[in-house]
Amino acid sequence: GQQLAGTYNLGQLPLTLQNIHWNGGNNDVIKVCLITQAGTSPCCREKEYAVPACLLNNTVCEINNLTVQTGDCTGDSTYNVVINFQVSNPTASQFKVWVNGQQLAGTYNLGQLPLTLQSIHWNGGNNDVIKVCLITQASTSPCCREKEYAVPTCLLNNTVCEINNLTVQTGDCTGDSTYNVVINFQVSNPTSSQFKVWVNGQQLAGTYNLGQLPLTLQSIHWNGGNNDVIKVCLLTQAGTSPCCREKEYAVPTCLLNNVCEIFDMSVVTGDCTGDSTYNVVLNFHVSNPTASQFQVWVNGQPLAGLYNLSQLPLTLHDLHWNGGNNDVIRVCLVIPGAVSTCCREKEYAVPACLFNNACEIIEMSIQTGTCAGDSTYQVFLNFQVANPSSSQFVVFANNQMLGTFNTSQLPLLLPNFPWNGGVNDVIKVCIVSPNGVAQCCKVREFAVPDCLLDPCAIWDLQVLHTPCLCGQFFAVLTFNHVNGGVSGFDITGNGNNYGNFPYNHAQPIVLGPFQGDATTMYEFIVKDHLHPDCHDAVNLGKIECTVSVPEFGNGNSNLLVSPNPAGNYINVIAQFAGVTSVGEALVKIYQADGRMVQTKSIADGGSFQLDISALPVGVYRLSMQTASGAAEASFVKQ
Repeated sequence: GQQLAGTYNLGQLPLTLQNIHWNGGNNDVIKVCLITQAGTSPCCREKEYAVPACLLNNTVCEINNLTVQTGDCTGDSTYNVVINFQVSNPTASQFKVWVNGQQLAGTYNLGQLPLTLQSIHWNGGNNDVIKVCLITQASTSPCCREKEYAVPTCLLNNTVCEINNLTVQTGDCTGDSTYNVVINFQVSNPTSSQFKVWVNGQQLAGTYNLGQLPLTLQSIHWNGGNNDVIKVCLLTQAGTSPCCREKEYAVPTCLLNNVCEIFDMSVVTGDCTGDSTYNVVLNFHVSNPTASQFQVWVNGQPLAGLYNLSQLPLTLHDLHWNGGNNDVIRVCLVIPGAVSTCCREKEYAVPACLFNNACEIIEMSIQTGTCAGDSTYQVFLNFQVANPSSSQFVVFANNQMLGTFNTSQLPLLLPNFPWNGGVNDVIKVCIVSPNGVAQCCKVREFAVPDCLLDPCAIWDLQVLHTPCLCGQFFAVLTFNHVNGGVSGFDITGNGNNYGNFPYNHAQPIVLGPFQGDATTMYEFIVKDHLHPDCHDAVNLGKIECTVSVPEFGNGNSNLLVSPNPAGNYINVIAQFAGVTSVGEALVKIYQADGRMVQTKSIADGGSFQLDISALPVGVYRLSMQTASGAAEASFVKQ
């Protein structure tokens, strides 16, 4: 999150960045943005990567393989669970447990694992969240792991209503600012057969039946931007709407021709003019303006009077401070007596002269997790607060309020962060003052997880087996992949897990040795560690290694290559029947496709060592010609 000093040219790629500062964990995050002439950065990409091992030195504590197994229900809303996990480089022998953000009473020892937790309180949905943290002597918890898991079915009894697969298909425009849409969705455990619809926060007249789906809504009123928002809620017998789903969608292009847009809006703060007032200079540009006058709002309060576009850049005097680090300014083009539809809003830092021990949110970090399959995904939020006015804070996702939380819940898991539909989403955090006012806010734009954009794909998996040696063989794997997760991929087969690998691991990948006794049907599966549905598989079948038969010229030679598989060197021992000294030999190494990659004359072919460090990973054939005869053998470079 810290910008490096300097700007780089694309012609400098590949670019070496020196003396990068470590964030303290197993992974750091790098972000690059192209810069426009106006100084903005609309084109960005972010990537999380593993830090070099020289930083870790086995000092980073990490909780691994956290499992949660649910048990019997112990009441209408409580149940038992059994948790277990492993720890590398533990900072303590004790740990604490949180369920749905609430800390359980008591501290537990690692020696108690697996641990049964009784009468866990249900959060009311399909999933609960458990978190474990090791405790240091200072009572802090730097080493944590969190897991979302399905609650036991005995709690649900088919009572949790959920709207799924809400789709919105736009149709023809029916006026200057109206159009038709067709909506459809499914419901699990419906509370009613009737539902209501809201568009851009306005409830449509009438109540609809599920039997009318897919439903055509005519003459929907446009909100004036590129996207509108639709919301559907099932009704209970009491007329409330506990089961809802919301979706943002692109309006039809027939509305957008010659749309007014305010862009390149800038707010430059000036001097303070009192204990809580200051000046700003406002400027912006307009394409396809609907009027020549505009109105200004600061922190939701309109300023008196209208301004002309010709007055830009405009100095605004004695603006009232909202009390936090940032204020918000909004401008709208205005035709007297008409509704403002061409607007732009900007949040900006207030001048430092206002602050006197002011509240400030610092070191805010955003980490995305797995996708939930309904255009939502996990977000892990953490931050610190200087001079807070209270311990409560509110979180907004793309201007939608998610809820109010306590700073004791940090780091906080937001399990269903709603996707805005683009490559970046926006989170806003505000401390809630004792009188309930949201102040001291921080806004952060961040890249959405890849699972929302380009799905992971693994294809063209090929598995070859090497020639047999001593009744065994090696499997050589190659495959193609795109958009794999940051946790790499797993190779499994026949009930075995052959390991987890990063996607930049050199191919081919050599596994083995395996027994070639013609009794096992060998299969190999390559799957993304975070997205197991992203995979490819090959059935190699049964491999039979017959009794070793010399492959060499006179049938009386024996050639031993070790180690096999090999690293940078191989040792070769050659024997020929009736020959005590092999003498000079010509050694050649061939790739699996028959291309010769190395040749060398050896003074004593009976025993020698070869440097193969320059050879790529793969399967090779070693051929040796001597006055006593010829010999060949296979080996694997890994």
